[in-house]
Amino acid sequence: MKTMTFEQAKKRLARIAKGEYHAIKYELTVPTAKRKLPEEAECSVYIHGGEWYGSDTWEGAFKLMAAGGDRRKRRAPNPEEAPL
Repeated sequence: MKTMTFEQAKKRLARIAKGEYHAIKYELTVPTAKRKLPEEAECSVYIHGGEWYGSDTWEGAFKLMAAGGDRRKRRAPNPEEAPL
């Protein structure tokens, strides 16, 4: 399977967001030379009104987002949040 690039993930998120505010980030944790630990990557995507979804790959983050659905559509209205 071909690895998705940051630019490809950015375009995919923009298509999914359909004009809504959205954010994408890539975080790489690099341990010191003294500690023989692997690098850890976190690929995260967000669309306004939803949650951040992160995984070690872009594809994983998008799968989590798809499985989580859109909280804005699932959430029952809260009477205390109703506009005045």
